[in-house]
Amino acid sequence: MVSRLVSVRVAFATLGCKVNRADTSAIRDGLPAGVEVVAFEQPADVYVINTCTVTAAADRQSRQLVHRAHRANPSAAVIVTGCLADRRPEEVRAIDGVAHVASNAAKPLVAAEVARRAGLDPAATKEILPRYRPEEMTRPPLKIQDGCDGRCAYCAVAAARGRPTSVDADRVFAQLFGLGRQGCAEVVLAGIDLGAWGRDLEPPRRLADLVRRVIRERPVRRVRLSSIEILHLDDDLVHTIAGTSLICRHLHLPLQSGADPVLERMRRPYGAAVYADRVRSARADLGDVVIGADVISGFPGEREEDHLRTLAMVEELGLAYLHVFPFSPRPSTPAASLSGQVPGPVIRARARELREVGQRLWQRCRRALQGLETTAVISTKRLGGRFTGFSDQAVPLVTDCDASLAGRLVRVELGALTETGMEATVIDRLEDARDLQ
Repeated sequence: MVSRLVSVRVAFATLGCKVNRADTSAIRDGLPAGVEVVAFEQPADVYVINTCTVTAAADRQSRQLVHRAHRANPSAAVIVTGCLADRRPEEVRAIDGVAHVASNAAKPLVAAEVARRAGLDPAATKEILPRYRPEEMTRPPLKIQDGCDGRCAYCAVAAARGRPTSVDADRVFAQLFGLGRQGCAEVVLAGIDLGAWGRDLEPPRRLADLVRRVIRERPVRRVRLSSIEILHLDDDLVHTIAGTSLICRHLHLPLQSGADPVLERMRRPYGAAVYADRVRSARADLGDVVIGADVISGFPGEREEDHLRTLAMVEELGLAYLHVFPFSPRPSTPAASLSGQVPGPVIRARARELREVGQRLWQRCRRALQGLETTAVISTKRLGGRFTGFSDQAVPLVTDCDASLAGRLVRVELGALTETGMEATVIDRLEDARDLQ
C-alpha cells in the first residue's frame, strides 16, 4: 500500500487516568507521515477514542464520545480502545460508526490500524521516544507500569488491564532523557498500580530503586509520582523521596473508606489504622508534603457511622483534598451483587458531604502554604490573560510572568488563594535539574 501525499485528519479523545493519557500519546507518536492530528471537535477521517470504565458515568461518557464522532462525520472510521472496549467489546462494536475495537493489550497496534483505515501504509508506523508537546501538556505522564493483581470488590479496571507488568528501567530512562532533551520540565510517572513497579522484572526491583536512579541521573528537572497504594508507601520509598527536591512533595494515596467494616467488604488489603500510620509517618519525613486521597461514598453495607468515621478520619489526618466517587455498581464485579445496597439519594448526600469536607481541607492546605517558596512549572495555557502553572505541592497557580517562561521550571512564592488554587510570584528561573539540589 502506497502512502498518500494528502494529509489524513485524525482526532483523539481520552477519558480516565494518566495511564490512558500516556497510552494515547504513544499511539499518536507512532503515527506515520501523512497524518494531521486535529481537535476532536473538528471533522476527521479517523477518530480514536480511549475509553474508561471506572464508573458508570465513565461508561456513559465513552459511549457519548463514539456517538459524537459518528455524528461529526458518518463516513469516518471510529476506533475504540481502552478499558470499556476491553471489558465489553461486543457492546462497543455494536455502536453505530465503530469500525474497530482494540483491547488494552492491542493498543501498540492501534497506530497501524489508524494508518490502515486512513489508506496509509501500516508498516510506516513507528515506535519512537515520547514527543513533548508543551502547547498541549507541560507535565506529560509516562507510563512505567500497567495492570493490577488487586481484587477490590468494586473495581473493573484490574480485569481490563490484566496482570501487573513493568517497563524495564533502561527503557524508562531512555524515555525520561528523551523528554528532558526536548525541554520537558516535569514528568509524571504513572501506572495502574504504580507502587508495584519492578516486582515482575528479573531480578525484581522496587519503585524506590527507580526513584534513586532518577535522583542519581537527573534526566528531567522534576518528577511527580501518580497515585500509590498505601501498602506500597514503605519507609524505603519515603526516605528516598525525603532526601531530594527532585521528587515532588505530593502524594495521592487512595483511602476509599475510613471504616474497617467497609474496607473489608471492599476487599482492600489494609485497615484504617495502617493507612493513618503511614500517612503520619510520611508527613513526619516529608515536611510540607501535600497528601490527597480517593474516597467512595455509599459502598454496599456502609452505615451512617461508617460514613461519619470516614469524615472524621480525613479531618484527623489533615488530608489536603479528596477525589469523591459515589458508588455505582459495575457489572461483573462482586460489589454489584453485595447485600446492603445503599439508596441513591443517600449515596449522593454522603458524596456531597465528603466534597464539602474536601473543599474545606483544600482551603486549609492552601492557607498553610501561603508565603512558601517552592518550584512550579509554568503552563503554556493562560487564564484571563495570565499564565497558569502547577506547584511542587500540586497547587494550580496563576501568575504574571514573561512568556519565555512558559513550559519552564521556576521558583515561586505562593501568595493569595484563588477559587481553586493560589497566586504566585516568580522569583527565579531554574535552568537545570542540578538547581534543585
